[in-house]
Amino acid sequence: MKNPYFIKLVRKPSELERHEEEVLLTQIRVKAHLLDKELQTSTSKKIRFSPVRLQDLSERLREYRGRFETVKPDYRWAERIGELYTRAVQEQQQFRYPWSRKKRVRLSASQFEKLLTTRRSIRRFTKKAIDDDLIRKILTLAHWAPTNCNQQSLWFVVVTAPEVRKQLVQGGMHGAMSPCIIAVLADMRFYSPVDIECPAHDAGAAIQTMLLAIHFYGLGACYTSSLGSNSKKNRALLRVREHEKIMALVWAGHYEHEPLSPARREVAEIIRYL
Repeated sequence: MKNPYFIKLVRKPSELERHEEEVLLTQIRVKAHLLDKELQTSTSKKIRFSPVRLQDLSERLREYRGRFETVKPDYRWAERIGELYTRAVQEQQQFRYPWSRKKRVRLSASQFEKLLTTRRSIRRFTKKAIDDDLIRKILTLAHWAPTNCNQQSLWFVVVTAPEVRKQLVQGGMHGAMSPCIIAVLADMRFYSPVDIECPAHDAGAAIQTMLLAIHFYGLGACYTSSLGSNSKKNRALLRVREHEKIMALVWAGHYEHEPLSPARREVAEIIRYL
């Protein structure tokens, strides 16, 4: 399947100049991710760190520095990876990755299991609005979900305006049912034809993180995802850019009652061992 919006990871600085900050910074994240992955997995004595791959990242970092402020954390991280890879090229087999100590999450097993097993799809909400700071906190956590090659190519559209919400209908849900709808969008410019399924994977990881965060903070949510989510009507309502795709709609709000707990199959029925 072809992706008509895909932007190749160009190499020539003259081509880089045509790209906006958003595109250039995404390319920097991807290039840095690939180098970082190589550094982390360099356990074989036969590995040779490549000055060519380093130059590929360095060109983009240099182009970015010349045109934009370098205060963004993802740029600073990529710059750090570039410095580490420079050392690796110089030291080769003597290079050692600067690992951090393992961090333990101080949460009891019972609390963690309760968080995961008590989440429900909520379809009856109160009219109470969700605090803007809480929405931002939830989306900050969702943004930490993994994405393909650290592209971070998802966007979130928060819909609270009644005149927009009432026109959104999807999967048995209606905009008037909840005070807030969050649309999850994928920027298709950064998914190659061979990675065309990755937008769904990236969105799924972010949505699950979002649903758990919403549940943790005492709110309820239900998500709908189908081809209809990305309908022409929804795209127009949400002002979706040409190269973006609506992956899902998340209906969120305060609630007072939860539905019957659905039964789950026995885990032994869904596991296969090889």
